[in-house]
Amino acid sequence: MTASFRTVYFRPRLALDWRVPVAALLSLGDTIETVTADLMLDHRCVGGVGASELLRFGVAELASVKEPVLPSSLGPHFELGPREHLPAGLVDPAMWVRSTALPSVKQEPNDPAPPVEKRLPTLAWNHLTNWGVSGYVRKRFRPSSATELQRLPPKVGTVTHFVVGEDTILLMEPVTLSGGGASDRVASIFQKFSAYEAAWDASVGREHRRVAYVLPGPGEARSAEVLEDQLRMVADVYNTGATESRERFTEEIRRIGGTGPTPELVS
Repeated sequence: MTASFRTVYFRPRLALDWRVPVAALLSLGDTIETVTADLMLDHRCVGGVGASELLRFGVAELASVKEPVLPSSLGPHFELGPREHLPAGLVDPAMWVRSTALPSVKQEPNDPAPPVEKRLPTLAWNHLTNWGVSGYVRKRFRPSSATELQRLPPKVGTVTHFVVGEDTILLMEPVTLSGGGASDRVASIFQKFSAYEAAWDASVGREHRRVAYVLPGPGEARSAEVLEDQLRMVADVYNTGATESRERFTEEIRRIGGTGPTPELVS
């Protein structure tokens, strides 16, 4: 039996070249099965309650699909990707599609370790040190961290790491999609960087760049793809588990940090 699938994408804003994989139409012989993503954007990421309800409606409509095409009721906010064939011999094709082709979260119940949110800053700092760039990096950026940013409202929140250059400040958030709460972590970064983008437009002083960097670990490549889809409007995304991407990330830190004061002189 030949098995194939087509990915269904959701476009929250038609004016932007941004789409998110939300489901797949799995063809098993003459049967069509709808496979939905485990990790779904909520209203905080898609631009409001209206877009979130549109996404919810679309996913519900896909459940009754009998052909490998989109129902006309979905409208232009949903797109269908090209047909892709599955590897031969899969015991559970739907599980393979859900875990490989769609955003997913590896659940780790009974994990005695502290929550990911508490471990991320330390884990990320250790990586920055190993990569030889922690000397350019400071911890916990707040609006009051630089004089010219006093007018930024405190509600924009704290950024985990940042680099100060002569003309640019690099705001950096480490992220991993492993463990529970991945959807909330992505939404938090989206909200935070969106707020900084809006606030900075009204401020004066240095320019700024926003970066989300995926830490090395299981599923890092897929995590980077998911983040690029979900955060591309507000941040550049680097997969530090991939050598080329990590080198571009660390070179950016050195390039910007090399033009500014060292953290030891301004902390």
